[in-house]
Amino acid sequence: WGGSMGVRAAECFVVCGLPASPVTVDGVAGFVGAGESYRPEVLSSYPPRPAGANEPATTGDDDDRKSRPPWPTHLALCAMPLGVDVHVASDPPRDALATTSYPVVLTDADGAPVYCACLAFLA
Repeated sequence: WGGSMGVRAAECFVVCGLPASPVTVDGVAGFVGAGESYRPEVLSSYPPRPAGANEPATTGDDDDRKSRPPWPTHLALCAMPLGVDVHVASDPPRDALATTSYPVVLTDADGAPVYCACLAFLA
């Protein structure tokens, strides 16, 4: 399966969550405590994110396209549209324990579709 045609089940795999320098969904920088929702970011990926991948595309040429990750910059927000919730209690709310999954179709800067499968869980 795949062989010489180069067919892959997935182009990439990303993990989204709470970044080291969190920002609340309201734009307040820094960790302000549990009970607040934070903006998600791509934490790791395969293949690894190219250096400077957070920078927006400027020229649209082939070199610019190669320096961007294979996913749209807004992927983390689409994967976690309500933000990242932090729970410090040993007994988190019941709704926080439920695993959710859903499909998303995004478009990249060139208008090409990017098909995503999102799985969200408390870790």
